[in-house]
Parts: sequence; structure tokens; C-alpha cells
Amino acid sequence: MRTLWRTTAYLFWQHPALWLPVVLADLIAFCLRSFQAWMTQAVIRSLVAGHSVLSDTPEPLHTLPVAWAAAFGATRALVELLNLCLYTAAMISISILVPALIAQTKMPWQQILSALGESRLRILLFSLKILVLIAVAGILDIGLITYLPHLHLMFSPIGISRDENIAMITLFLATIVWLLAPSAVAILRPRESPPVGAIGLRHARIFAAVSILSSVAIYFLSTVLRPSFAPLLTTAFGIQVFWGVASVTSALPYIPLFIALCLIANRDSPLAMPPTVDPAPENLPA
Repeated sequence: MRTLWRTTAYLFWQHPALWLPVVLADLIAFCLRSFQAWMTQAVIRSLVAGHSVLSDTPEPLHTLPVAWAAAFGATRALVELLNLCLYTAAMISISILVPALIAQTKMPWQQILSALGESRLRILLFSLKILVLIAVAGILDIGLITYLPHLHLMFSPIGISRDENIAMITLFLATIVWLLAPSAVAILRPRESPPVGAIGLRHARIFAAVSILSSVAIYFLSTVLRPSFAPLLTTAFGIQVFWGVASVTSALPYIPLFIALCLIANRDSPLAMPPTVDPAPENLPA
């Protein structure tokens, strides 16, 4: 495990090109979420303006909000599925970039596009699996928020606080990545390579859990620091830039995670060995 951490840190700091797939995926994901939120708010404002209390609009008021709520939920799910596909594509891209950077060969951008095209079904299925687990976690979170305060355990009778809810969501996310880490390794493992053993899968799960905890901690820190930037966030564009930077920063732990998963999936490769350091001149034989 120590070798895995050292090698991952070495590749992370020595090859910033490995950051590019995750940064691009997160920026596109942030833009998609922002556009979906803007579209939802625009439609809601249009509905409110078109169906005021003083309006002579007939009965469809009772059914239209339900239909639009279903449409909003479907578009949100579609956006999140696309975002998960982007992150999965970034993971596969990093697994191709790592050996190329180590070998100091030409950046295999065409090879990345070809590999992503061949893996599109696996990317979609893996992303759907994550989305389903996130939906189940969301349902459990709502249930816990509703029923735990009535049990008078560690929560107040009024309800669960924001920090307690964030802690529960983080626990759910850590559980999800713990369960799905073996599937991620299977996607990255070359077809000719032997299956990864139990120790390697345990390392992948630990690395995944630590990475998601780090990501949530960074994003939570950005919410704490936001009031300090209030004088600079006086426009809608400035606010979007702030949260875009916060989103990219919180996604940075995914980079070492994807590197580590690549090393675990290629455990018989020289890449899984710790980096060697050239001996000092005085230690060279005469």
C-alpha cells in the first residue's frame, strides 16, 4: 500500500498532463449542471408568470406542475448520467496517458478517443450503476432525515442539521465508491492481464474512500470560505466562477484515485513499481 501511495504521488506531481482529463470533465459537468439549473428556473418563472392567481387560465394548473416536475427530474438525471460518463471517460483516459508519459512517448490522444469509443457501452453501464446507487443513497438520506430525529438519538427533535446531513451524504458516497472500486479496476484491467487479487481490490477501495472524503472536505471548505469572497462575488458571473473553481478543486482528488486504479489494474506492469532514483555521482563505481 505504501508503494502504491508513493508511486501515485510521484506520477501526480511529475506529470500535470494527467490532470487535464479530470479538469475538462469537471468543467463540462459544471457547465451542464449550471445550464440545467438555469433552464429549470427559467421554466418555473414562466409557469408562475403564466398561471397567476388573477389569471383566467383554466384547470391545467393541477396537472402541469406534476408533468414539469417529472420533466425536471428526468433532465437532472440525464445531466448527472452524462457527468458520470465524463468522469469515467477521464478515468480511462488517464489509464492510457500514464504508460505513455512514463515511456516518454507521444501523447496518444487518438488512442484515447479510439479507446473511449470502444468502451462506450462499459462507460454507460458503469455510470448507470453509479447513478442507481446514488439514487438509492438519496432515498435513504431522505428517510434518515425524516425518521432519525424522532428516535431522539444524537439528533435534536427539531431535525438533522446541515453538517450532520453532509456527514451522512459523505458516508453514503464513501460506501458507493467502496462497492464500485472493483468494477472500476475491471474496466481498466487489460484483457490479457490476470484478475486483480483481494489485496489489490482492498487497496482500490481504500484509495477510493479516501479520495471521495477528500473531495467532499474540499467542497465543504469552499462553502465555509465563500463569505470571505463576498465582496468579489457581486455579479452572477463572479459567483459562477467561484463555484466553478470550487468544483474543479474538489475534483482534484479524483486524479490520484484514477492513477492508483490504473496501477492496481496493471499490477504486473513496471508502472506498479516504485520510481527509481539515479544514484548520486559519489556513489557510482569508479
